[in-house]
Order: sequence, then C-alpha cells, then structure tokens
Amino acid sequence: MGFGTSYSLIYVDCLDWVHTGLFKRIARGFLGCLIIYGLFYGLHSIPCFDNPTRYFFHYALPALGLSLFNFGLYPILCQNIGLVDSDSTPKTERVLSELEVQIEKEERASQKLSKEITI
Repeated sequence: MGFGTSYSLIYVDCLDWVHTGLFKRIARGFLGCLIIYGLFYGLHSIPCFDNPTRYFFHYALPALGLSLFNFGLYPILCQNIGLVDSDSTPKTERVLSELEVQIEKEERASQKLSKEITI
C-alpha cells in the first residue's frame, strides 16, 4: 500500500480525485468493483489442495493485489481514461514551475542584497 500510494501521487492529484463530479465517482466505483471482483473470482477458481496454497491464492494474494491496485494503479488508470477531473498540466510540471518561480525570486533578492552591500 505504501509503495502504491507514493507512486500514484506523482501522477494523480489527490484533490482532483476528491473533487470530481458525482457521475465520474460512481463510474469509478463500479469499474473498481468489477475489476476487483474479477481478481477475487479468478484467484478463487484456482484449485488448491493444501492449506498453504489455499491461503496464498485465496487470501494473501488478493489482499496484496487489492491494496496495490486500489492505492497505486487504479488512480492512474482512472486519470488516463478521464474519470478524474484535473488540470491540463501534470502535477510534476506544476510543482517544477512553482519551484522555478521561487528560485527566481530568491535570485532577485540575493542580487538586490549584493547591490546594497557593495554600495
């Protein structure tokens, strides 16, 4: 879950995810339920004749897959198919442009300070 969340937050802004319209949120819910149901049904159809194999395929793998999918891949999938209302610029570009503006301000301030020192 930790890896999935940190990976998906690079591509999907969490505020865009929350402030999406009602229809798109409902569509995301149905799509997610269908995919997860398919994952659980597919893994439960694997024949298991001993307890460790049954535990792995029926409990552990679905739980791990669910957390990685739900917090990692699914937000990126929804962003790519248009189920998240977002800005046209990706989050990384917005952050970089904000950093560039901050660096320019600091450079101007340091130049102003160096001029005052020399006077």
